[in-house]
Amino acid sequence: MSTGTNLRLVIIEGPRKGEEFVVKADIVIARKKGDLQLQDDKSSNPHARIFSDNDKIYVEDMGSSNGTKLNGTRLEAKAEIKPGDLLSMGRTLLRVDQGPAKKTSPIEEGTWQQTVDEALGTALTLHEKIPMTPRPHAPFEQPVVLEFVQGLQTGSQIIFGYGPRQLGGQCIDALFYEPGLPALAFELHPVTGAPCELRCENDKVFVNGAPAKTMRLKIGDRISIGQTVLLLKTL
Repeated sequence: MSTGTNLRLVIIEGPRKGEEFVVKADIVIARKKGDLQLQDDKSSNPHARIFSDNDKIYVEDMGSSNGTKLNGTRLEAKAEIKPGDLLSMGRTLLRVDQGPAKKTSPIEEGTWQQTVDEALGTALTLHEKIPMTPRPHAPFEQPVVLEFVQGLQTGSQIIFGYGPRQLGGQCIDALFYEPGLPALAFELHPVTGAPCELRCENDKVFVNGAPAKTMRLKIGDRISIGQTVLLLKTL
């Protein structure tokens, strides 16, 4: 898709009303995991795709539960979109406009995979510059599985067999990508009689909705920090 088109999507109804997004490339629109995340419980993962073909820009539904509408008509195949068109997905209504966006989200200025790759590269660079201090390691009683159930990384998992492990915005053990997250969000330590023990030194981490400092976790606990939520599971 040529950047010369200067197309943007303006959300005029829905959970993210008022936000605008530049259409830079072949993008996927979804509830939580996509280039444009609607955060709309009536939308799907994925929901729709916008792409270019022969210098024209199209939208197509990706098998969503509630369908995608273009100017009020439900899509049965790909359809060309132009400035002024209205797209409906779940409870979200988007208008196709032309010109640069005024209110873009840092997470969604590039494609989802590009954003994750760039964040990982930054974390690796920072990690290489930090002197490594040997840490004693011990196995967890059973492998610790953290599943991302909300946020940019929704659908992915982290599995640890031993600890302690550090997790955060610049941690090589487990990298979270979300603007504003601490470099080190929290640590998971092996303990006896529980899957693991969470330790943190900030006020941004919550377990089951309650602030967490040092506490033993159990299977099914939900760890949240910013818009990222992880579910503690086991193999």
